[in-house]
Amino acid sequence: MSLTPREARILELWDTGLSMSQISERLSCRKKVVENTVSYFSGRSDQRLAEKSIREGSQKLAAALSEARQ
Repeated sequence: MSLTPREARILELWDTGLSMSQISERLSCRKKVVENTVSYFSGRSDQRLAEKSIREGSQKLAAALSEARQ
Protein backbone atom coordinates (compact mmCIF):
# COMPACT_ATOMS: atom_id res chain seq x y z
CA MET A 1 0.00 0.00 0.00
CA SER A 2 1.50 3.32 -1.01
CA LEU A 3 0.71 6.74 0.37
CA THR A 4 -0.78 9.52 -1.65
CA PRO A 5 1.38 12.65 -1.85
CA ARG A 6 -0.97 14.42 0.58
CA GLU A 7 -0.90 11.54 3.08
CA ALA A 8 2.88 11.43 2.92
CA ARG A 9 3.11 15.19 3.50
CA ILE A 10 0.67 15.06 6.43
CA LEU A 11 2.65 12.28 8.10
CA GLU A 12 5.94 14.04 7.41
CA LEU A 13 4.69 17.23 9.07
CA TRP A 14 3.19 15.24 11.95
CA ASP A 15 6.59 13.61 12.54
CA THR A 16 8.18 17.05 12.84
CA GLY A 17 5.90 17.80 15.78
CA LEU A 18 3.37 20.10 14.19
CA SER A 19 -0.14 19.93 15.60
CA MET A 20 -3.04 18.75 13.50
CA SER A 21 -4.33 22.33 13.29
CA GLN A 22 -0.94 23.58 12.09
CA ILE A 23 -0.75 20.85 9.45
CA SER A 24 -4.27 21.66 8.31
CA GLU A 25 -3.39 25.33 7.92
CA ARG A 26 -0.09 24.64 6.18
CA LEU A 27 -1.66 22.27 3.65
CA SER A 28 -4.90 24.22 3.28
CA CYS A 29 -7.04 21.22 4.08
CA ARG A 30 -9.66 20.41 6.66
CA LYS A 31 -8.41 19.39 10.11
CA LYS A 32 -10.59 16.27 9.90
CA VAL A 33 -8.54 15.10 6.88
CA VAL A 34 -5.37 15.41 8.95
CA GLU A 35 -6.94 13.68 11.96
CA ASN A 36 -8.20 10.80 9.83
CA THR A 37 -4.87 10.35 8.08
CA VAL A 38 -2.82 10.37 11.27
CA SER A 39 -5.25 8.05 13.04
CA TYR A 40 -5.45 5.62 10.13
CA PHE A 41 -1.71 5.23 9.66
CA SER A 42 -0.78 5.27 13.31
CA GLY A 43 -3.39 2.83 14.59
CA ARG A 44 -3.83 4.91 17.75
CA SER A 45 -6.27 7.47 19.00
CA ASP A 46 -5.57 11.18 18.53
CA GLN A 47 -5.13 11.66 22.28
CA ARG A 48 -2.42 9.03 22.52
CA LEU A 49 -0.70 10.48 19.46
CA ALA A 50 -0.77 13.95 20.98
CA GLU A 51 0.69 12.67 24.23
CA LYS A 52 3.45 10.84 22.36
CA SER A 53 4.28 13.96 20.39
CA ILE A 54 4.45 16.02 23.57
CA ARG A 55 6.72 13.47 25.25
CA GLU A 56 9.06 13.34 22.27
CA GLY A 57 9.18 17.13 22.06
CA SER A 58 9.96 17.38 25.76
CA GLN A 59 12.76 14.84 25.41
CA LYS A 60 14.28 16.77 22.51
CA LEU A 61 14.06 20.02 24.46
CA ALA A 62 15.69 18.47 27.54
CA ALA A 63 18.50 17.06 25.40
CA ALA A 64 19.07 20.43 23.70
CA LEU A 65 19.15 22.25 27.05
CA SER A 66 21.56 19.70 28.47
CA GLU A 67 23.83 20.06 25.46
CA ALA A 68 23.72 23.87 25.69
CA ARG A 69 24.84 23.76 29.32
CA GLN A 70 28.01 21.86 28.44
